[in-house]
Amino acid sequence: MDIQCIARSRWASCIGLAAAAIWGTVSASQAGAAVTFNYNFLDAPGIGFNASGSTGADRRAGLAQAGDYLAGLLANYNATINLDVTGSETDDFLLASAASNFNAPIPGNGFGDRGDVMLKILGGDGADPAPGTADGVVSWNFQDFSWEPLSDFQPGELDLISTAIHEMTHTLGFSSDIFEDGSSFFDPPGVATIWAPFDRYVADSSGAIINDTTFVLNTTRWNTASVGGTGPVNGLLFNGPNAMAANGGNPVALYSPTTWEEGSSGSHTDSDFFTGANEQLMNSESSVLDGLDLRTLSPIELGILQDIGYTLLATAIEGDLDGDGFVGITDLNIVLGAWNQNVPPGDPLADPSGDGFVGLIDLNTVLGNWNAGTPPMELIVPEPGALILLSTGGWIVFKRRRLGHWRA
Repeated sequence: MDIQCIARSRWASCIGLAAAAIWGTVSASQAGAAVTFNYNFLDAPGIGFNASGSTGADRRAGLAQAGDYLAGLLANYNATINLDVTGSETDDFLLASAASNFNAPIPGNGFGDRGDVMLKILGGDGADPAPGTADGVVSWNFQDFSWEPLSDFQPGELDLISTAIHEMTHTLGFSSDIFEDGSSFFDPPGVATIWAPFDRYVADSSGAIINDTTFVLNTTRWNTASVGGTGPVNGLLFNGPNAMAANGGNPVALYSPTTWEEGSSGSHTDSDFFTGANEQLMNSESSVLDGLDLRTLSPIELGILQDIGYTLLATAIEGDLDGDGFVGITDLNIVLGAWNQNVPPGDPLADPSGDGFVGLIDLNTVLGNWNAGTPPMELIVPEPGALILLSTGGWIVFKRRRLGHWRA
């Protein structure tokens, strides 16, 4: 087994990659999307993403569905992103991880430390710094956790699609290069150095942590805010203009617990602050113990992607509540599952109208866009005329519970 160390990832460790892939490269892209994610599944036969029969096929399909969602957001760009994928992770505390590779020449001081994935999406395939090699990696732990790869949840199963969207968003550059002591990948604390685009907008309550001209990090302020606790007063913030506009004009709280958590602190939205209806998919910690989790990036998270360079994001399909790139039966069930209930205004799942009540307006949002997008392969979708609205009682409500594990 070859060992590949993704040293230029903010949180990735050394990942063992099997030398041969029995499934080769599988392509997945949303119809009309100009960004295509190709997956090279490297597990041995019968293992991980190459598990036998429908188990492996469903796992690969779920990962592809996550890529389809991101491809839809990136439909105005043109690139093919190649990811090496392994499902053989055995770290008991790691659900999954993903990282961009970094093969470009080291840039000068500033905020230009972009990975291969970001370089190719923004600049096209001609910007590939290492043609013929993978642009990034994905690693998954099927040994220690139970996963639902699609949407047929059983008790105890985690949402593979939600987690995959989270991890693959990190490969796009949703991550900081600032280490616990304020150093970068290249230099010690307190000197001009090279940072990720994300780091331009890492701030505390008094403003950006890194000087926009000298590219020197204020170590004193960093040492305080990086372990400042729940935002948005004492901890780290993200003050990019698009993210702030989506957050009511306020900086976005980043995860900065009082004890630094390597791989989580500074590179996620604050799971202690963004809770309930305001939960973010890029929180450091999911609030769902099992079952369906968030499958769409919020306006705040899309604002962060815009701030780091993705200025041509496509508009999401209205009525696609589960974020699978298609308006169909699962979206209908989300509305029916909370039918006639009062919910927090703007509930990202059941209340697309944002009026605080799940009813006809929300149902019509789904039915009015029925069959829009590209259906995931596991769905067989009935025509709208076959849909019958039954009584208002008895529907399952997706409940969210606090989860103590960490996801990268």
